[in-house]
Formats: sequence, structure tokens, C-alpha cells
Amino acid sequence: MKKYDYIIAGAGIGSLTAAAILARRGKKIVVLEKYKQLGGYATTFERKGFVFDVSLHQIGGVKHSRIKTLFQQAGIYERLPFIKHKYLTQLRISEINQIINIPNGDGDKFRDQLIELFPSEKKGILRWFRVMKSYGRQARINEFSQGKNFVVQGLFRLIAPFVCPRIVFGSLFPPPLSRYLSIRDKKLKKILLHFSLYYGTSSDKIGALFPMLANYGYYYDGGYYVGGGGHRIAEELEKVVKEHGGDVITNAEVTKILVEKNTAIGVEAKNQKEPIYGTNIITAANPFNVYKSLLSHWEGSERELSKVKKMEISMTASVLYMGLNTTLEKLNSQFKDVYEYVEDHSKLDENAFYEMFQNKRDFEGDYADWPMALSLHSNIDSSCLPEKGMACFDAFFADNFERWEMISDRTTYREQKKIEIEKMLKRIEEVFPNIREHIVVIELGTPLTMKKFTNNEKGAIYGFSQIRKQSMFKRFKQSSSLKNLDFVSAWTMPGGGYEGSIRAADFLLNPMMTKKANVFFWIVILAIAQAQDKFRYGLIPKIDLALPIGKEWGIKLSAESREIFLKGNSKVGVPFEFNYERTDVALMFERKFSVGESKGIKLDVGVGYKLRMLGEGALIHILGQQLVAGSKYEETNFSHRFLVEELIQEGKSMILRLRYRFGIATTLSKRAAESMEGIERLYFYSQCENIVAILSSVDLESRLTAGIGISFDARNKLEFGLNAYISSFIQNQNKLSLFGSLSISWSHTLPAL
Repeated sequence: MKKYDYIIAGAGIGSLTAAAILARRGKKIVVLEKYKQLGGYATTFERKGFVFDVSLHQIGGVKHSRIKTLFQQAGIYERLPFIKHKYLTQLRISEINQIINIPNGDGDKFRDQLIELFPSEKKGILRWFRVMKSYGRQARINEFSQGKNFVVQGLFRLIAPFVCPRIVFGSLFPPPLSRYLSIRDKKLKKILLHFSLYYGTSSDKIGALFPMLANYGYYYDGGYYVGGGGHRIAEELEKVVKEHGGDVITNAEVTKILVEKNTAIGVEAKNQKEPIYGTNIITAANPFNVYKSLLSHWEGSERELSKVKKMEISMTASVLYMGLNTTLEKLNSQFKDVYEYVEDHSKLDENAFYEMFQNKRDFEGDYADWPMALSLHSNIDSSCLPEKGMACFDAFFADNFERWEMISDRTTYREQKKIEIEKMLKRIEEVFPNIREHIVVIELGTPLTMKKFTNNEKGAIYGFSQIRKQSMFKRFKQSSSLKNLDFVSAWTMPGGGYEGSIRAADFLLNPMMTKKANVFFWIVILAIAQAQDKFRYGLIPKIDLALPIGKEWGIKLSAESREIFLKGNSKVGVPFEFNYERTDVALMFERKFSVGESKGIKLDVGVGYKLRMLGEGALIHILGQQLVAGSKYEETNFSHRFLVEELIQEGKSMILRLRYRFGIATTLSKRAAESMEGIERLYFYSQCENIVAILSSVDLESRLTAGIGISFDARNKLEFGLNAYISSFIQNQNKLSLFGSLSISWSHTLPAL
């Protein structure tokens, strides 16, 4: 019985990339594919001599990005004829009486074009492109450790939040893309978001990282088409697998994943007489199908399927493929030198449009107001034509699966396709007059077509949606809870499209952090903590976590350890000393009130508990009740905090403390913040606090804190401060105690419950 190192169940572009890389690494590979052709969406079909590319428009950044590295690892980079058109896209927005030709691979030139068109929006345009470049550049830095040894990976993770904060925080706590759209002009917004047609999600909902990296790849590295179409990539990957001793079996749909002791050990496939066994299984199948069908016999399938069903699926589309007996230039001279053309006539804003098409359950109306994208393949690669003097292209329209799914019989489905083709032709005739007279081939791929040939749930073209709660590290996990089963496709991290699916193979085979690297990373962290505790060296940061509950209530959890670097008194001078003083862990329940909110005044009340662990091992239990009032004037925030605390320690009398703290935080130069990669706000903060202790004894303590704060987004900030404490004002009037400490504080707000 032949046993493979890896069974590749489904030949999508991502899983094929994984197969080729593994084959070149000496692994025994078998690829099993349902259809005769490999590639999934990366395929072509022929009608009357015209070769239509099913899905490929352009691949971003194949000359400089990680995609190049992966193609090299797979052994196909030199085999692929990459074609770069002069323009990335020709864009037409109905409200602007002008065609915009977007330069291919020159983002700064495009930026300057927009500033010339919208001079009043210069600041917002500069910010959009600056943020985009910071995402792209930091992504390149973040890729440094990928595939490296565990020591390099572990050490790099320590500095990653500081050298590529947008990538680290953008993966853990994805901000919406709209955060960087500080623009009022609706026409300009449509231009900057024209790629959103391919994401099917509004800028308020989509995580910024994925589209920003895609934009950077296209605008600054350039978009490339592959001569021969997307299927050429799949063909070359197949050749590599075979050249290195792998087996590729078509017409062999996997019907069952074999399980033994919670471990995937092999598969059963159609037209195969015996089961096929392997040490590892990589599947390109969508997780719905895997857990509903291929693993229906596994005891964990229902549990995993219930998780998958909670996730939002990405958009689907209808694509009209057309072959003509004349050139596009003859139909419209404007299209002599155009490859990709995007037109948006929609009078709705993006949120209203996406809500409309995502909820559409009927076929009323036409496509007059829908965004449309044309990929004019014969203008970039004439090999798709049966002879010269002809043309072929496709028209892409975002669509809704449910309205097609409701059609009950095949005859009605065919009739509805004819109706929709007529509607689409009416729209296309606005661009190419008299096109009907030259049609040789016309074929419509609907959402049902997408599902039929890929088996993707609801005909999804990008796997799961890229909404924030499903972006990057929050995306569907590659590794299944079933041992030795991994997913590599658009459904996993980082997402859909050619680049996303190919990078899925990258994350599996060239992980950012291996298990060894994770162990090494935590050993280093523990060593630092031990050095801090034992040798009084280093700083432990303060961590604040906030969990909003609805609009009014919230919970705050904080942990803080204090290191004293300066300690002395007014009589003997102030010697330097570095000592661990204490660790506080606190839990506070808060409620917000809307008193004076219209004037910028905020009011919070809270009750909580704090456990204080002193250096000598003693414990103090602290109960607290607080009132916090805050206000804002221009770029400066003011706060007043009134706190009553009861300190309880074994063997000692209870101490009652009354605390008042005044705080101020003001934005530093906006230009300075904007020039720093990954930073949304840079601010100075200062706090002055007086504490009165009563009951068993009476004393007064004063504290002063000052520092610099960095806000990465609305949920995450870092503060670096210097603290000074003067105590024993009353008890030891002639020998005041002076303390000094440094603080590093990270604050994060979790999504609201």
C-alpha cells in the first residue's frame, strides 16, 4: 500500500501552490481533483475558439512582493509570462465628467492626479496614500522572519510591535478601512474605494489590513496579467508536482476523509478502487462541505460546523463572457489601450448599495445603477482569440446568491439567465454601441455557476467575508481540531483572490511563528520577568483591558507592576536605586452617564476590587468607589477622578484613603503624528494626584506623572511616563520620602458585548 506524505484534496490555486512547494522539498505528494481541469477559479474555458479566463484580472506585486518568493519556492516564477499594462485601471465615475487612467505601479503619480482633481481634499488624499504605503512597507518588514529559524522568529516577535505596528495591531485588532478616509467628497471616496467592488463589503465593515495591502500591491508594485490566463499558473504548478515525483489524479472527487483516533489518515475518492493514505491532508474544499460531508462521520464535525455557520460568507457575482467578431477599438476608440475598466453609476452611497444588493431577493430592475467592471482580455493577451481582428472580454457584476437559489427548475433558470443577459447588454451598450451586431459567443456565469464548479457555499468568490471580526488572525483557522488536517484556500487567512489564496499556502508552509519559536519567545519573556524580579532589572508594563457592555456599562481589568528607580528623603539626599515595589491587579465595574454629553462632558461611576502584592509577599485587599468626570476642549482632554479606597491587610488596621486626581492630555503636532508610521495620535499627558489617608492615622501623599502617549487607533494606545511620589507630609514632616519610577502602559478596548 502506497502512503503519501501529503494528500492534496482539491486543486485550488492555493493548495496547488502548497503541493508544488512540498514536492520540491522532497515530499511524496498526491493531488486529487473533482474535475478534469485544475485550478478552481484559476481556470479557463473555450467556446468557438475563444478562450475565456474565468476569474483572473490582475495579480498585484509579482515583481517585488511575497508572491514572487512563493512562485520561486514553487519553481514556476521563470515559467510564467507576466504582462504589465500601461494602466492599472481606467475608471469612470458618473458624477465626474472625466475618465481617470490609474498608472500601473506608480501610486505617487496617481496620488498627484487626485490632488489636482480635488485640491480641497489634499490633506485626506495624502493621508490615504501615506497610510497605504506604511501598511505595505511594514508588511515587507513583517515578512522578514517568515520561514526563518525559531531563534530569529522568536526574537523578531519581541520587536515586531515597534517596527511594524500597523501589521501587528491591524491583525489583532483590525480597524475599519473607513478610519483612513478623512475625506468629504463622495466622488473622491468612490475613486479611492473602486476596488471595493471586488470585496463586496463597505469600508465601515471591512478590516483595513487586507484591502490596504492589496491596494499597495497594485498601486506601487503594479498589477500583472499572466499570458494564457489564470489556468497557466495551475498548469505550471501541476508540471512541477509531476516533475518531482508527485501524482495528480483528476476526475477523483474526495468523498470522505478517513479518521482514526482523532487523526486524519487518508481519503476515499470517486473512481479510486482503494482508499488513499497519507500522513497529512491539505484540503482546498470549503469548510462547510468538509464538516457536513467529508467528515460527517467524525464526532467533532457538528461542533466545528456550528462554528463555521456563525461566520459571514463573502460576496458572489455574475460574470458575462463575450466573444466578438470585431475589435473593441472599432466599437469605441477610447478602448484602444485599455485593459481593465471600472464604471460606477450608482447614486447610492456605499453602505446603501451593499445593503441593497446583499438583501436583494428578486430580479426587478436592471443594472443601470450597479458598478460594473470590464476585463478586456484581448487587449492584453491576443492568444485568447481564434483569429486577429476579434475581441473577448468579461463584465463583472456583484450579485446575490439567494435570489438565484429561489429558482426552482432548470427551464425557469435558463429563461432568467436570458433576461439578465439582456439587462447587462443594455448597460454594456452604453460603453460599446452596436455590440449586439458583433456577438459570436455570449455566456453568463451566475452565482449558481460559481457554486457548481467550485462547490463554494453560496457561490462565494472570496471565501469568508473580510469584515473586521473575520479579518487576519480572526479568520477561519488553517489547522483543524482534527489532527493532520489543514485548510489552504480563500476561506483561510489571509483571504480571497489569487494573492490571498496563494499566501494561504505561505502561512501554512512558511509560518511566521513555528511551535519552537513560540516556546523560545515565551522562554525569553519569562527570562526577562525573572531578571526583573530577581535582579531588579527591567520594567513590567501596565496593561489595561476595557470591555464595554452595551452603551452604558463596562468592565475594566488592569495589571501593573511598579519598579522604583529612585528612593530617598530630604535629609540624606536622593541615591539611585532600582527596586521592585509591587504588583496590582484590579477589576472595576463602571457605568457611563450622558450628563452634559452634548457639551463634551462625560461622567462615569464605578466600584471595584484591587489585589496588591508587595515585594515581601504581603497582600493588601483594596475596595474602591470612584467618580470620573471628563471634558474636552479642541485637542485637549481634561479629567477629574474622585476615589474612595478601603485598604485591608492581615494583622493591620483598615486604612481609608480619599484620592483626587486631575489629568490633562493634549495632542502634540498633528504633522509629527502623521509622519510616524502606524500612529494615529501622538499626545502629551500629565496627572497630579493628592491622597489623604485617615482612620488609623492621617497622612498626605502627592503624585505627579508626565509622559508621551501613542494612539494607534480608537482601541489601542501606549503610554511612556515618568512618575514622582512624595509621601509622609504629615507623619514625617522633616523627613519627606521621595520615590521615582518609569511606567509603560498599554490600553486596549475589547469589542462591546
